[in-house]
Amino acid sequence: MLAGSGKHALDILAEAGDLDGKVVWDVTNPLDFSQGFPPSLTVANTDSLAEQLQRAHPSARVVKALNMVANAVMVDPSRLPGDSTLILCGDDADAKAQMTGVLEGFGWTDLGGLDGARGMESWLLLWTRLYGALGTGDFNLKLIR
Repeated sequence: MLAGSGKHALDILAEAGDLDGKVVWDVTNPLDFSQGFPPSLTVANTDSLAEQLQRAHPSARVVKALNMVANAVMVDPSRLPGDSTLILCGDDADAKAQMTGVLEGFGWTDLGGLDGARGMESWLLLWTRLYGALGTGDFNLKLIR
């Protein structure tokens, strides 16, 4: 699991050694707090941090997941009442299936290829505003259709 600062994610993976065939579970976000709160994104729209990680390590199997919830909710989903939806994406179906299996109790929505990380990372622009308004990170999405 890559759970460090998005600012250092590429450097962290560069130090990780041989990632050939390994699943890299990316929970990072490309947040830039240099101008204070709320942050902006260091990469957006036509690229994502997850895609940059995959390009830097083409033999790894990058899956973006859990980056859209607070760390406290990641480790203790019971902090939220009722069901919520988690979103993941990646280019390797097997790697995504492994991640879904690890977190079996969550309701998953698969955005498809790793370019789906563009939307997942962009959600953080709204997420940080909600955090500021609510005063807590104990919230998540629930997709209803």
